[in-house]
Amino acid sequence: MKKTVIIVEDDRGLREQLVEILDSAPDIKCLGAYASAEAALPQVLARKPDVVLMDIKLPGISGIQCVAEIKKVLPAMQII
Repeated sequence: MKKTVIIVEDDRGLREQLVEILDSAPDIKCLGAYASAEAALPQVLARKPDVVLMDIKLPGISGIQCVAEIKKVLPAMQII
């Protein structure tokens, strides 16, 4: 079974590279890549990926604040 991942990264180039790398791995499925915590948070809560790759410094809500919000609802969520 493939591990599912959501990426939260505001740098477009890095975000696209991460998607490309993850999509090339046979045992990983990228469910989405978002430029902000505001865009990512509802998707993470709805889709419940195995792992979230989270940038710390994001515009608006920070990655740290977003992690706290995710952990309130999904305390076992793996976030890197």
